[in-house]
Amino acid sequence: MTYRSLSLYSPDFNPHGERKIESSAPPPGIRFRHIAFFLLGAILVGCLIGALIGIAVYGVARSNYVGEMVFAISLYATLIVGYHWTSQEREWTGLRARFSPVGKKPLILGASAAVALVLFTWMVASLLEWAGVKVGEYPSPPVLPHDWKQLPLAFLLLVIVAPMCEELIFRGLLLDWLKQKMNVRLAALILSMVFAALHDNAFAHGIIGWIIFSGRFLMGLAASAFAIKYRSLRPSTIMHGTLNGIACISELLGNA
Repeated sequence: MTYRSLSLYSPDFNPHGERKIESSAPPPGIRFRHIAFFLLGAILVGCLIGALIGIAVYGVARSNYVGEMVFAISLYATLIVGYHWTSQEREWTGLRARFSPVGKKPLILGASAAVALVLFTWMVASLLEWAGVKVGEYPSPPVLPHDWKQLPLAFLLLVIVAPMCEELIFRGLLLDWLKQKMNVRLAALILSMVFAALHDNAFAHGIIGWIIFSGRFLMGLAASAFAIKYRSLRPSTIMHGTLNGIACISELLGNA
């Protein structure tokens, strides 16, 4: 008997000799009311914990920025921990499976996609300026660091905790829920629009706002594509964190 005939009876093949295809269907039992209760409860608890810790830290540091960053880190961390507990109760995909290892190539692709998005927004703005269109400047978000001493806290929040939490919610839980309702491409499109809209009222800033919104929308699409292709949130989290890291460094260099 040949090796091939033996391999047909391995766990990778069915009794007819056809290779089994792992199902990409979302985990059963994901309901919108469960998601809403989880988010509402985790946000309320996170705000309470964040306020207590933030006030205590402010009393020591006497810095509004430090207090606000500690509050935000506590909120995002509570959401991540809350997801871990809720996933066990609701039989959602766990944290380890969400952020399963994927190798170096997808991570490099994620970081490269972040750089490409930055270049895209810069090129679009530059071309419009060259064509005589007044693009304007996008106001700096207050969460970005204003001096190098603030960089460690900013990196902890913007490069690690926030990307991990937002990818877990958008490209993890919400994408799995929408995949039960519609085509995965349409689900990714809708979530990318929501993701871009929730990050700021970019449209209030004219043309530059539309450019920033487009960049965020494309980032959401790319993150969804990574999550769908690799069945892991690591590549999209790397892309998200790299984008935020570039924004932090750019802000500091611009203020130098």
